[in-house]
Amino acid sequence: MNIFSKNQRLCSLRHKNDLFNKGKTFFVYPFKVFYCIYSIHPAPENVFSLSQEGAEFLQKHRMVDEIDPFFQQKDWLPHRIKLLITVSKKSHKRAIDRNRIKRLIREGYRTNRQHLTEALLTENQVCLLALSYSSRQILPFSEIERKIVVILHRIGESLQSLSNNDIQ
Repeated sequence: MNIFSKNQRLCSLRHKNDLFNKGKTFFVYPFKVFYCIYSIHPAPENVFSLSQEGAEFLQKHRMVDEIDPFFQQKDWLPHRIKLLITVSKKSHKRAIDRNRIKRLIREGYRTNRQHLTEALLTENQVCLLALSYSSRQILPFSEIERKIVVILHRIGESLQSLSNNDIQ
């Protein structure tokens, strides 16, 4: 299914802070990109109903590094990517312009995310992603879509390099 629903958006303040403070960044005009990739370690089937003692037991015995309820939400795991889109009010004064840009970005992402989602599924990882639009002009959809494809491939390449480093 090729939709962009609420559960695919990055809404958690804690994870936004982690993304902007600990995440990696790069710039592909007109976007500044922030992203974090987390591994999901195999855990018992009942990990969704663990008590505090059970979580401490798993961490103590190195079965998982960290039990984070954010990564255990059942509606989150099939998508593997949480996206945050920002458009500066300083650059685009009118809300109609900001909303149009966000709509174009969402559509470009929605139609091209499959490659990265499949890579994350095979590596058993999840990604927090923020796209900050920095141009003062409203670029055409074809340009925005082309840049989003470049961004997603670049994140996919960094994902592959991370998995290659884990193997060695």
